[in-house]
Amino acid sequence: MNPDLWATQQGLICCSGSGYRGDSFRYRLPGHEPLLWPGYNASEEEKQAWREHRAAHMRGLGEGWVGK
Repeated sequence: MNPDLWATQQGLICCSGSGYRGDSFRYRLPGHEPLLWPGYNASEEEKQAWREHRAAHMRGLGEGWVGK
């Protein structure tokens, strides 16, 4: 069995997308949906809210995270 399929069925990871061209599979950890980019068609308010949420998340990771 495909390990990605098994992990998805067990709820260890979430998967979206059909796997076809232009709609590739996207994997993420459950509960991390707020960290996903809302998309280029989202309003500026949604994009800015995402940027702020993401920045707060990165600050919360502490010294162990090194971003360039």
